[in-house]
Amino acid sequence: LHRDLVRGFLKNAKMMLMEDGEIHVTHKMAHPYSKWEIEKLAKEQGLFLVEEAPFSAWDYGGYVNRRGSGAKCHRTFPIGEASTYKFSKNDHGIHIVNALLNLKLADLVEHAEAK
Repeated sequence: LHRDLVRGFLKNAKMMLMEDGEIHVTHKMAHPYSKWEIEKLAKEQGLFLVEEAPFSAWDYGGYVNRRGSGAKCHRTFPIGEASTYKFSKNDHGIHIVNALLNLKLADLVEHAEAK
């Protein structure tokens, strides 16, 4: 049921996505959520993984999580370990670009620490 909801979201979001846009899906990593296979659901819709990054609420100003339904739906819940998956319509060598950027960033950090 939940996987179908995510699948439908990705399908519809792709239709609304600009060519250079991204779809961000934040998802808990612990069991049973790890069984949802978010990357596979996106691939089924013809989307490409741009990046998987550890989720940080600080990256999303105003973010407040809420329970989905029930008497306590206004309450938050512990996020725990979660990742933000970033998907795109296109795979323009994005993995190569990200790898190069990460290497360059590592070089800059190493250089700064050496000073």
